[in-house]
Amino acid sequence: MPDDSATRRRHHGRRLATALVATTVTAPVLVAGAVAATSGRDLPPVATVATIEDPGTPTGPVTPQFAPVSPAPPTETTPANTARPPEPDPAPSTPAPSPPPVPAGLPHAEPVRIAIPDLGITSELVRLGLNPDGSLQVPEDFDLAGWYADGPAPGDAEAPPAVIVGHVDSTTGPAVFHRLRELVVGQRVDVTREDGSVAVFRVRDTVQYPKAALPTDEVYATRSPSELVLITCSGAFDRAARSYLDNFVVTASLDPEASSVPP
Repeated sequence: MPDDSATRRRHHGRRLATALVATTVTAPVLVAGAVAATSGRDLPPVATVATIEDPGTPTGPVTPQFAPVSPAPPTETTPANTARPPEPDPAPSTPAPSPPPVPAGLPHAEPVRIAIPDLGITSELVRLGLNPDGSLQVPEDFDLAGWYADGPAPGDAEAPPAVIVGHVDSTTGPAVFHRLRELVVGQRVDVTREDGSVAVFRVRDTVQYPKAALPTDEVYATRSPSELVLITCSGAFDRAARSYLDNFVVTASLDPEASSVPP
């Protein structure tokens, strides 16, 4: 019979080889530690990593592989004596030219005609003065309006208001300013002047006053650079005195941008 001890040694050798192959296939192992366990010796562990390239064939220690790392680029430095000079200040921008100032009035010229387009009123202007009692004269022709020639002309700057008056009616019917009470704020009054220019005024307010209490200081006060005052009769008619009891007063301010200059 064969020697049982020899047979046992052969079987033990096969098992040990199989165990070593299985260990090296599954993962990297500590080779020295595995040998120590099989030999029964107390060997200090060795931290050398072994990898298996071919199953069942152990290999020696290998160097771990890492992706190559590119060296950092050199840092650019500017020598202190070659610093960049400061940028020059930008050239100042040229402001847009301002529009010319709007004139406060027009060159002096006597008025020759009045027109109120919204009311269909047109009339030549006659010159007026004062009566012996100091009251303002009125036109003799009921179809004509008149300008107080001893005062400012329509369009004069920095002066009291120019004054134009006209009748509201006559014994035969409506007169030149019959519709004056229909004017509203913002409507225009055009005054043609002897130099060919047209002074355009915009109605600012309309007020009815009793003739006996007409506030002349207020009516003729300067409230804007160039003004025009239109006056006609209004209110109840006094048959005994053959006169109306009130005055209807329109105040208008010059519109320089709408006015035309002499041709």
